[in-house]
Amino acid sequence: SFLDGKQSFPAGTKVIILSKFDPTKCLQPTSVEAGGKLIVDECRFDEDSIFTIDQYGRLHTSKWGLCAVANADRTNIGIGACFDCGAVLTYDPETSIIRLYEDPTNVVSYLGTGVFLAEEIVPITCLSSTSQPNFF
Repeated sequence: SFLDGKQSFPAGTKVIILSKFDPTKCLQPTSVEAGGKLIVDECRFDEDSIFTIDQYGRLHTSKWGLCAVANADRTNIGIGACFDCGAVLTYDPETSIIRLYEDPTNVVSYLGTGVFLAEEIVPITCLSSTSQPNFF
């Protein structure tokens, strides 16, 4: 597919997406119906908590044809039809970040249990007055 080398998992891989900060919590839908919300909450480890990655990087719910999808203004993510371009995601294993394929600066984030899309926050690096940055 056009995402060869951009995904970390082969098509058909089933995943439970755990919080990097609290592995007892995971990304899961409130319902597997169009319009359902995504939340980060105590992992249920049930069928509805498992996503299947397809060849385009979409996260299918247990109800095939419904995926994790960004809304039209790309500020929120929930459950919707997989044919939407906002359903194509990539995963960066080095940073554990899930990004929108069409706009890789937009990443899946959460606060409390609420899941949303936000611009990636670049970590601030501090330099002492005697150090010089390295450029290539």
